[in-house]
Amino acid sequence: MENIIKQQAIVEIDTSPKWEMLSTGICLLLNKNVVLLLNLNTDNLEFDGYTVLRGWDFEQYRVWDEAEVKTVKNNNPNELINNINLDHFSNFQTTLENLKGELVAMFLYGDTETYYVGKVVDVSNKDLLLLMIDEDSNWLDLETFNLKEVSSIGFGTKYEKGLLENLKK
Repeated sequence: MENIIKQQAIVEIDTSPKWEMLSTGICLLLNKNVVLLLNLNTDNLEFDGYTVLRGWDFEQYRVWDEAEVKTVKNNNPNELINNINLDHFSNFQTTLENLKGELVAMFLYGDTETYYVGKVVDVSNKDLLLLMIDEDSNWLDLETFNLKEVSSIGFGTKYEKGLLENLKK
């Protein structure tokens, strides 16, 4: 995987059998605690934000072949790659501490259909506190999540940016 990271190859990461989810993008970092991907939105084939998975959920991956890579519409991820500080992603807690004040989307183990979106307010070694936001950019209540139940975190996507833009209107 080290060579794939250096080559900035597009990979499809499979987390099964632990939980059913495929994540596609350029792997920027892989350690025993986290996998950091520059997302490739497979619906529109554009790079969009980042995903953080737990390193121990990482079971297998597939590197995209040349024909698949040619289908990517905006295959210039360098700006997004250069805008991320990899030192902020040593583990899930550190990742979330460095995302305080940012809007994130996350999934919990056992449910790949429901995602939660909120602003990171506080993080401890056990809990994550989010100020929740709905799809119409209305702030909701504070909600606490057990950090061990969080399976993945997304941030910096057009979806989160759109929610923030709607807040300003």
